[in-house]
Amino acid sequence: MKKLIVTILFVWLSVGVFSKSWAQGSEMEYYAPAFAHPYKKPPHAYFGILSSLNFGQLSSYTPGDLNGNPLITGEHNIHIGYSLGARMVYLLGYVKNSKSRISADVLFERQVFDYTAHGSVTSLTNQPVPGSYILLSTSSSLSLQLTYDFTIPGLKVGIFGGISGAYRVRHEQTYRVSASEPIAPSASVIDTSDSGRTLTYSAPAMNTVQFGILGGLRYDILIRKSILTPFAQFDYGVNGMLSGEKVLPMIFRVGCAWIFGL
Repeated sequence: MKKLIVTILFVWLSVGVFSKSWAQGSEMEYYAPAFAHPYKKPPHAYFGILSSLNFGQLSSYTPGDLNGNPLITGEHNIHIGYSLGARMVYLLGYVKNSKSRISADVLFERQVFDYTAHGSVTSLTNQPVPGSYILLSTSSSLSLQLTYDFTIPGLKVGIFGGISGAYRVRHEQTYRVSASEPIAPSASVIDTSDSGRTLTYSAPAMNTVQFGILGGLRYDILIRKSILTPFAQFDYGVNGMLSGEKVLPMIFRVGCAWIFGL
C-alpha cells in the first residue's frame, strides 16, 4: 500500500513539473517572434524619380531680324520641352502624420522657346519686301530645385515653394525668314532654300547660369510602400537668360514623381 501511494505521488509530481516546463516553453515560443522581429519605424527619407512636360516663354524678349533690327511684333507659340531626374524627400515631424517636407530635385531639362514675327527683308534687287520670321530658342540644362512643402490638413494636397538653379549648356537661337522674292543673304546665314526665298541664320551658342523661384501644387497617392505624386509648378527666372539682356524664362511644368522609403 505504501509503495502504491509513493508511486502515485511520484507520478503526480512528475506530471506537474512537466506541465509547468511545457507551459514556460510555449510562452517563450510565443514571445520569440517579437524579439526576433523588432518594430521598424516608418522612414523619414524617400528617394525616387520624376519626369515632366515643360511649357516655356521668355519675358521681355525681342528677337532680331536678318539685319539685326528688333522684331517688335513677335508672337509666342506653345512648344513642349521635358525634364527627367531624381527626387529626394525628407519628411519633417511624425512620419505617419507629417504636414511638411523638404524636397531636392536634380533634373536634366530640354527646353524650346518658339516665336513667330513679321518684318521686312531686303531682296536681291535691293528692295524691301515683307518677310515672315520663325525663331527657335533651344537649350539643355542641368538643374537643381530645393522646395519646402506643406500638406493641407485633412487632404493629400500639398503646396510648395522654393528656389531653382540651372546651368544651361549651348543655348542656341535659330532663325528662319521667308519672303515672296529671293532674299539678299548676310554673314550669319547658314542655309538657303526655296530658290533663295527662305534663309536660315543663327546667333552664337552660349552657356549661362540661370536662377529662379518656383511654386506649385502636388497630390499624394499611396501605393504600398511608395508614393506617386502628380504635380504642377511654375518657375520664374530672376536673372537674364542671355548675356547682356534682361530675358527671363517663365516655365510651367506638369509631371509626376514616384518615391520609395529608404
